[in-house]
Amino acid sequence: MISVQLKPLHPCLRNVAQRCVFDLQPSAMPSRNIRMQQQHTVGETALGTVEISADLVIDTIPDGLIVLDGGCRIRRWNKAMERLTGYGQQEVLGKPYTLLDFRDADSGELLEQERRCLTAGRPDPERIREIECTLQTRQGETVTIRKYGRVLAGPDGSAVGILLVLVDLRPLRRLEAQLSCVVSADAMKQPPGRLLGTDPVMQSVYHRIRLAAQSEVTVLISGETGTGKEL
Repeated sequence: MISVQLKPLHPCLRNVAQRCVFDLQPSAMPSRNIRMQQQHTVGETALGTVEISADLVIDTIPDGLIVLDGGCRIRRWNKAMERLTGYGQQEVLGKPYTLLDFRDADSGELLEQERRCLTAGRPDPERIREIECTLQTRQGETVTIRKYGRVLAGPDGSAVGILLVLVDLRPLRRLEAQLSCVVSADAMKQPPGRLLGTDPVMQSVYHRIRLAAQSEVTVLISGETGTGKEL
């Protein structure tokens, strides 16, 4: 990169910048047509990248995603929905939303609610409430899910479709079960009630108390005065 200081050769050049920078490399200053063509190509490439990235983002979402049109037909079905239901995207595109086999009475109510949202004119984004229900997969497995959605509005503000999200609750249920086991195991290690003492003899007493608590048989506690039988 070489900097060259130029002096005005004519009064008309007084408003021209005094400092110019030249890149002395071949083809460093392409013609205007070439530059425009290059910019157009870069623009097309960037647009294609955006479209691909949008598809990748949708398919990377861990929760099931469905897009319904105005007739409650399936128009978008991401990879998470394929894993959740066992149905591939090409199998369900254009099919009615009732293809999904929900097994709760509330799920049918939610479907009617979605239909009302599409026929009510201008959408209310809060009208599709969140609901927990079960879904029958292609393999016949019953899966507990949480489902919620939002109405998609067109340029004039009218409802043109619905975006639904289905969350698989199985991982959450497994974590809850594991946590329950951990809490139960920890509780077994703690003295019952407000009793204190970590001596092995006291631990044996705690164990016997727990065993006795599981039975309705009358328990006789004996011991010398002052040993805490009333506890």
